[in-house]
Amino acid sequence: MKDINLSIGFIICFLILIFITNVKSIKSSSVVVIGHRGASGYLPEHTLSAKALAYGQGVDYIEQDVVLSKDNVPIVIHDIYLDEISNVASQYPTRNRSDGRFYAIDFTVAEIKTLRASERFSHQTGKPIYPKRFPLNQSIFHLVTLVEELEFITGLNKANIDNNKQVGVYVEIKEPSYHRNENRSNFSEIVLDILRKYNYTKRTDKIFLQCFDLEELQRIRLQLQSDLKLVGLLPDNKHRSIYSKTDYTYWRSDVGIEDMSTFVDGIGPHYSLLYEQGNTLEPSKLYNDVRKNNLFIHPYTFRNDADLKPFATFDVMLEFFIDKLKVDGLFTDHPDKTRKRGVSRMLVITILFLYVLGRVQGVARPLVIGHRGTAYLPELTLASQSMAYAYGADIIEIDVCLSRDNQLIVIHDIYLDGVSNVAEIFPNRNRSNGFHYVIDFDLAELRRLSIRERFIPFNGTQVFPLRFPSNTNISFHLSTLNETIELLLGLNRATRERRQLLIEIKKPEYHSKYNKSISSIVLATLNAYNLIQPTDPVILQTFHIEELMHIRRNLGSKLRLFALMTWNRINESSSDYDFYRSEEGIRNLSNIVQALAPNHEFVVNYDSNGTILGVTNLTKWAHQYGLAVYPYTFRQDLFPGKSFEQLIAYFWDTVKVDGFITDHPNVILEYLQREMTLTNFTTINPNSSSSRFVLSIMILIFNIIVMSKKFTGPY
Repeated sequence: MKDINLSIGFIICFLILIFITNVKSIKSSSVVVIGHRGASGYLPEHTLSAKALAYGQGVDYIEQDVVLSKDNVPIVIHDIYLDEISNVASQYPTRNRSDGRFYAIDFTVAEIKTLRASERFSHQTGKPIYPKRFPLNQSIFHLVTLVEELEFITGLNKANIDNNKQVGVYVEIKEPSYHRNENRSNFSEIVLDILRKYNYTKRTDKIFLQCFDLEELQRIRLQLQSDLKLVGLLPDNKHRSIYSKTDYTYWRSDVGIEDMSTFVDGIGPHYSLLYEQGNTLEPSKLYNDVRKNNLFIHPYTFRNDADLKPFATFDVMLEFFIDKLKVDGLFTDHPDKTRKRGVSRMLVITILFLYVLGRVQGVARPLVIGHRGTAYLPELTLASQSMAYAYGADIIEIDVCLSRDNQLIVIHDIYLDGVSNVAEIFPNRNRSNGFHYVIDFDLAELRRLSIRERFIPFNGTQVFPLRFPSNTNISFHLSTLNETIELLLGLNRATRERRQLLIEIKKPEYHSKYNKSISSIVLATLNAYNLIQPTDPVILQTFHIEELMHIRRNLGSKLRLFALMTWNRINESSSDYDFYRSEEGIRNLSNIVQALAPNHEFVVNYDSNGTILGVTNLTKWAHQYGLAVYPYTFRQDLFPGKSFEQLIAYFWDTVKVDGFITDHPNVILEYLQREMTLTNFTTINPNSSSSRFVLSIMILIFNIIVMSKKFTGPY
């Protein structure tokens, strides 16, 4: 034991030494990370799912490129063309111009909303620009307006206020010269008016306004009198738009930079313009001229999957720009990799060290299951699921019901009221009880609905008032099981990670009344994706225990099965949950399922005030018969402040559950990871309170430095 203590002491001293020598690297995390078209390295650019992923990956700003539609509405899209990011050519085959291209300005917002957005591809060959990213024509995504995106980010900032997360917007006015040629000379005015309505008016607001047209920025500052932070985008002349007359040779000269500094706050150059290559890489003349004129520098675009020459790796590239050039911010398709780099090598070494300790001792982190995605966006939408993936949830939990035409719809209830505008769109399609049931609508009809944050039907009151506003104008959409599976598989491919999907089959007995075997349709859908083995990244669960037996014994499924449990009085199904929570019931279930998913009130005893009195036998019996236990649903907004962490701690340390089904996967993950740093260490040396104290101080100092830089910067 003495040798072990000495070894640990040496390791701690070594880590402290690395920590001290890398404080400078830790400070570099204050670089502004801009999600370029969202997290476009993983999901189709400028879709709400890509923006949600970027938000969850910790960006400081999210970029919006805007062009005008036929009816003068700013659309968030990178190009003036629609034919490299959507199915416009097949949807409207005769609407191209003489050059063969499909222009956004020739389509109304309503028409653009009918398009299916996709990963970027060549309009000439149809092949993806980045073949290893999200697959073409998988899942379903849509283009949005600037207004929708501003409401999206405003809503996310509201929902994340307890986590001190406030993300800014980074708007680019695309091709002003082109818009002038199309008799839209007021393009900038339209954009500024919208920004003003959302209280983006001053340099101190969390917004940057950028443009490649330097003359237009000059007009915005001097003629339109905008006080926003303006960013001059700088390529070289050979990459200039065919519509632009901007002379970048002049604007990149020392005289041009000095001139530009009278109306912009910073520049956004291509990163290659900031260094000169000799025996070593050194700052370029442009870089030095910009610094002389006190302008900030936000270069573009940092991609982990692009040609990185002359840099050996993406990390080496980031190290050069962040540590040597000390750029103020950067545009990236891969925010997670950029943000992780900003925390320094010390954190990587520490995590590796703690991981090894955990593996040696067999300490495992409980699984974290994102309940209907996350609490920060309307439940079960692809955007909400994407954010849960970004936060690191091991599994995403979804629910499926059948439509009239036997499509598996991802929705929690068998009716549509309370999460959609169905009463407005189909006012006469309700049943006698006032509800609109999923099974009464075809998929095409369901596509017309907008999904909202959950509210009380016929009342309109938002169920969780601190979450994303339910009265937003954003068109979130229902998705099918197919589209949700494709999101899972596509993201796993793009991120090289292995997230999983937990599919709840809603009310099999209810569906059987309509002669629909929902379980058979679910299994057939999964079979089409070759998801049939217990090692595949999908799991099935339902409250109807006998249906799980049917799935295993009669339908022959090998997939992992979880048994959901509630009170008999709820009438969720005909299953006798009182029996299945007994030792005999759990023993019987162990021949069918791999885990139990009970209401958390079955795992502990509470008094009438909600105080925990003790632990029930459920978890003990489940573990005795080889079953995991994943109780539901842990919500931070029902247990505010430290009481939520205390609840998690009790279920982890005392009850010893195997995971949590939660609306707030990020909160639980942060807590578990923080606690495991101490747990792993004291497991090796439980008698050494001094060692625990030393490690606690290390972690405290490290967190203070990192957190003091995480949300700060020069802007």
